[in-house]
Amino acid sequence: MADEINGNLGEDEEEVDRTTLKPRIPDDLLVQAYKWRLSANQCRNRGYILDGWPKNQEFTNKLFMKPEELDEDEEPPEEEKMVLDEGLLPGSVVVLSGGIVEIK
Repeated sequence: MADEINGNLGEDEEEVDRTTLKPRIPDDLLVQAYKWRLSANQCRNRGYILDGWPKNQEFTNKLFMKPEELDEDEEPPEEEKMVLDEGLLPGSVVVLSGGIVEIK
């Protein structure tokens, strides 16, 4: 059991290549779920912590950007312009980082 916790593999076990794993939840559905939760009053009033997600710039853009709203008399542009979704942005951001040595 200690070997499993420490990450040591047994003789008949092989290491999983995490780059080839397919996600269990589609990306679009995951972004939609995060947007729904972050727009809830509890997150808007008390704040939230995103630990380990979004993992890259693409997911960050999908989560915090939205298509620009056009006036009724404006024609839609060829390429859709994206703007920040102010409703999801926090009022302030605190970033904590450190190694295991600094925590002890």
